[in-house]
Amino acid sequence: MNHSIEKSEQYVIITLDEVKLGELITAQLEKVVIVLYREGFSNIIFDLEKVEAIDNAGLTLLGKVTKVCRNEGGLFIIVSGDDDLLDVIDTANIKEMIVLSSIDEAIDVMYMNEPGTDFPEEDDDEYFAEQGEGGGGEPF
Repeated sequence: MNHSIEKSEQYVIITLDEVKLGELITAQLEKVVIVLYREGFSNIIFDLEKVEAIDNAGLTLLGKVTKVCRNEGGLFIIVSGDDDLLDVIDTANIKEMIVLSSIDEAIDVMYMNEPGTDFPEEDDDEYFAEQGEGGGGEPF
């Protein structure tokens, strides 16, 4: 299996340099994901830009990784711009899996999912009460 791994503090990107995400590659890729999980990564991006086809084993793996990441409070994001591939992935009906068209978008979503990046809602009375009456008005 040809692939590369880019680790950061918040996420890991696995770039698959294969045309098909099939049974043989899926088994190897699952081992890679298990090692990353044991290292503490629960935010995983699969870069599938070069992948043109996926079989049932590949779809099963996508479902497993989605579930593991969600159970650990993380995200699993697939990056691909191939509409045909995305149609096949969509038929698997994997709940809570995120599909985006660029690595930059995926990284942005990862950072937005980090604790402490939530912005208060306008009707969040508790937040505005903490700002105090003379707190300078709007929080932004």
